[in-house]
Amino acid sequence: MGLQIDTLREHCANVIRAVLDSMVMVTFLALLVSALLPSLSHAEELRMQVGGMGRMALVVNAQPSQEKRPLVLVLHGGAGSAAMQRQRTGFDAVAQREGFMVVYPQGSEFRPGMHAWNTGHLMRRQVGTVDDVAFLDALIDRLIDQYGADPKRGT
Repeated sequence: MGLQIDTLREHCANVIRAVLDSMVMVTFLALLVSALLPSLSHAEELRMQVGGMGRMALVVNAQPSQEKRPLVLVLHGGAGSAAMQRQRTGFDAVAQREGFMVVYPQGSEFRPGMHAWNTGHLMRRQVGTVDDVAFLDALIDRLIDQYGADPKRGT
């Protein structure tokens, strides 16, 4: 009976060692991947109503104090999204390094996960009469009033 208990203890110890080794390897791989991939800053999801329609933008690197900072708007292309454009561009890192706020507005959804802007030409059938100029105008006003965007140094 003592031999069976010792064998069982040894087996349990081997299993625990294997699990710990696996956990160390997973942690190492997670750290390696996070170091190699470009990191995204925290983004605040700003939601607002414009023309009776719910609109959204991702705000990154807004100034927490009363200090004003420049604003850069980054628009996605047709069939894109704010999140997709954010991941593609690398503007988060540039905004942090250079001290500006970057905002990724999102166009009108015409299919699940697909958004477009009402340019008056391309995609007008999909987005209809949505007033994107009014959205961008209201968004900029809100960013100036509530997020510290500097109206003298933005684009």
